[in-house]
Amino acid sequence: MAANQVEAQARGVVVILQGNAWIVGKDGEKRALQLGDEVQEGQVVVTEDGTRLELALPHSQNLSIESGRELLLDATLLGIAPTDATEAALKDLNSGADADR
Repeated sequence: MAANQVEAQARGVVVILQGNAWIVGKDGEKRALQLGDEVQEGQVVVTEDGTRLELALPHSQNLSIESGRELLLDATLLGIAPTDATEAALKDLNSGADADR
């Protein structure tokens, strides 16, 4: 069940699209993006020259993708990559959290 919850959150939504952009799935199928479309981990976003594309990502973050680019949407980009113990400790130190809790 937990894996399904993570998959459900592993997506972004097209919130700004001026120009032409496509999504290429893991199967190689290419389809045009439209406002409100969902994009998911493992897909590739392709933007035409002169296009402005912005995705709303999980955790209330937005991502602007420049024109004329191809970008693989991975777990790190979507903010769902697992955090290792060292990274978690550094995050706690940087946030001022008490590491001895």
